[in-house]
Amino acid sequence: AKEKLTGTKFTKSVDRVWAKELFELPREEREKIHEELHGVKDYIEETPELISNALQEMDNQINSPIISNQEKQAHIRAMELHDKDCRRQNVPSNAKECCYVCTKYFRLRFLRAEQYNPQNAARRYCRSLNVLHCYYGDISLRRPLYISDLSKEEIKFLKDGMVQMQPSRDHVGRRILFSFIPTIDFSLFTLRRRVTIFMIYSVLAEDIMAQRHGIVVVACVLPTVSSWTLQDLSGAVAAGQYSTDDNGSRDR
Repeated sequence: AKEKLTGTKFTKSVDRVWAKELFELPREEREKIHEELHGVKDYIEETPELISNALQEMDNQINSPIISNQEKQAHIRAMELHDKDCRRQNVPSNAKECCYVCTKYFRLRFLRAEQYNPQNAARRYCRSLNVLHCYYGDISLRRPLYISDLSKEEIKFLKDGMVQMQPSRDHVGRRILFSFIPTIDFSLFTLRRRVTIFMIYSVLAEDIMAQRHGIVVVACVLPTVSSWTLQDLSGAVAAGQYSTDDNGSRDR
């Protein structure tokens, strides 16, 4: 029978796999990963001309057959909603400035994330819309997410600190998102996912530093928490009092 890995043993096994995979990568790709992890990127000076040209090329890529309809299902749905809203308000449907997902404000974040590569930004945009539409429906294609879009249970989950942003940033200024993964009830996984998506797309995505350099995510998985309540867990996390030994036992 295979040995069950918990606590420090599990962490060390993951580190070994990560080191092996990293070592087997080509040198250039390995350096690129290290630079991304440490927030080392060449800064691209944004000029009105650069932004205008990149946004136009990104739009061309989105509407080209290079990206299949299956890959951009949410974008197509967003355009349908836009046309419907324009007809209702007697506004020309080609007035894309009134379409939320077509605005400079919304699309610029994807260009910054991909260092102004329009092709990569277009694909990232389509994937992001698919995620938003999957978890929040049509409303996410019409406007930013609001706290009122969360259910009472999700707001409580957020207030309990299960998903939270840290007040400090890392050494390059990236925001730090703490995500607590409880094993008390598997039904909490879907709830946590929706709250995490809300935090990323409605809060962190507004941060220009996050758009350019990404964010740092700290995930905490607790294997033996059956006798704890959510209040116990969130309190322990806030106080930094939780640790596990090699047997997965808890220490408060």
